[in-house]
Amino acid sequence: MSRTSERLAKAELALVVRHIIAGKQWSQRRAADELGIAPSDVCDLMRGKLARFSQERLERFLNALGMDVQIRVRPRPVGKKQANVTVEFVGV
Repeated sequence: MSRTSERLAKAELALVVRHIIAGKQWSQRRAADELGIAPSDVCDLMRGKLARFSQERLERFLNALGMDVQIRVRPRPVGKKQANVTVEFVGV
């Protein structure tokens, strides 16, 4: 997986986490309690500062928020030069 693809997947996962937290109208402190992280980490997450968040960690946050995370693997389409990673948010 390319670094760009990895960063994009992390950004998309973080966007879903932010969307769920905003939809629940939680304070950053409440979100921190629910996710088991420090409020300063929630602040970074909400601001899109993702350097300290691995894809796996973001997936664990989604699980903590009651979301299933599915990973599908399929062949790269013929003619496409590089494989990529995408995140599809099915809804809350």
